[in-house]
Amino acid sequence: MAFDVQRAAGLPHGAVTAQSSPDGGDLKAFLAPRTVAVIGASVDQTKVGNVLLRNLRAAACVERLYPINNRHGQIEGLTCYPSVSDVPGAIDLAVVALPAPAVPEAVEECVACGVGAVLVVSSGFSESGPEGRELERRIASAIAGTRTRLLGPNTLGYYVPSQDLDVVFLEKGTFPRPPAGHIGIVSQSGSLGVDFMFELSSAGSGISMFLGLGNKLDVDECDVLGQLAGDDDTRSIALYIESVTDGPRFLEACQRVVERKPLVLLKGGRSRGGGRATALHTGRMGGRYSVLKGVMDQLGVIEARDEVELIDLARGLASLPEPRGGRVLVITNGGGNGIVAVDLLEGEWPGVLCMAELPDAFREELGGLLPDFISPGNPLDLSSRATDREYVKALRLAIKHDVADIYVIGVTANERLTGALVEGVADLSRRHGVPVVAYCKGNGEGSAMARFLSGAGVPAYPSVHRASTVAGALASYHSRRDRASTSGGG
Repeated sequence: MAFDVQRAAGLPHGAVTAQSSPDGGDLKAFLAPRTVAVIGASVDQTKVGNVLLRNLRAAACVERLYPINNRHGQIEGLTCYPSVSDVPGAIDLAVVALPAPAVPEAVEECVACGVGAVLVVSSGFSESGPEGRELERRIASAIAGTRTRLLGPNTLGYYVPSQDLDVVFLEKGTFPRPPAGHIGIVSQSGSLGVDFMFELSSAGSGISMFLGLGNKLDVDECDVLGQLAGDDDTRSIALYIESVTDGPRFLEACQRVVERKPLVLLKGGRSRGGGRATALHTGRMGGRYSVLKGVMDQLGVIEARDEVELIDLARGLASLPEPRGGRVLVITNGGGNGIVAVDLLEGEWPGVLCMAELPDAFREELGGLLPDFISPGNPLDLSSRATDREYVKALRLAIKHDVADIYVIGVTANERLTGALVEGVADLSRRHGVPVVAYCKGNGEGSAMARFLSGAGVPAYPSVHRASTVAGALASYHSRRDRASTSGGG
């Protein structure tokens, strides 16, 4: 995908530090640490320093865990050390959970001891005013020109489920952590990060990684995008940011990601009031959104309108195979919902999606699948009498006759529909490599059906609009990428 990042004039252009690069720095010390020190470890289980220590104990990659506290000999059965310099051997990762004024000195000691990565979860820095900005300046000075990378401050932390590496400062019982999966979540907001992980857990979807950017004193969105772009476990990326550290470098990072996998972006601070709130939240101005949006559109970054859509799109794009085109067939047991689906698919995605025409051979082979009072069309209304068998047979015949490129399955849950529908639809999608998106209605039964479908690889949503948006975004992303490839970009 060819793109001149100099078109990004007007976006923030920051100095690239010695630690950073356009491709993103090496974050291995964060993501696969063998030795970890928790600076500010506490005996009080309500304190952040204790929560982090307990969360880290389950990590498969961590071989040695060191609590740092000069007032106790042991915490949680682990030997304490008065300071990082007293720990025997090298430390890959230091997690700092101290009051803000004590953080610069702790970081200086980590640098002096050759610690590869430092995570600062503490708040009270640039987001809090001049004194906090001075503390950040001291931290930046401490790591400048060294090999130590720093994430934060003012960050929720990060979570890598494949390693059971939980470096989030909230108790595991506070919110359900998603299982291992294929969505990379990057958020500048800790509260939204919790919301994202809760939503994915509820939907039965997994993640490759969650990372909270915080104030981005060193490690920023470009570093993390570089990491996720080359990660085979990550199939889509959801990014929430409020500010861009370095405009041209950010666009280069986005360009490399989009060439390999979908990137969904939600930008906080798009409005004038939102921009002011961004400055209060992170201590940074958000930059000109109109410039950013124009460049994102050219690059093929998928923009989400809100926090729900961000996760919906990331889920769908991580699960669905590439469609061959934009023909859509809706198969439903509720005529009204099917009509709404057609309106949304055609009305909101002109030039991207079109409703599939039903070939005569397909109509004939449907046979007695439909009730006498319903004629085959698109949407294909199986009626409320439909069972698992009708859904699966209709989809099988549609695939056989190459009716569509994308299938939208609409389900109003009832006693006629069971797990056999989930198994049949998921198996056909998997075996034939066709994308199937679903919407599920019907209170608790509909929610359960949606979760089972999503868990089987068919992303399912509680509304027609959300499912149709995913179908449109899928076709749009692959169409743009194919055009860019054909034109010789990338």
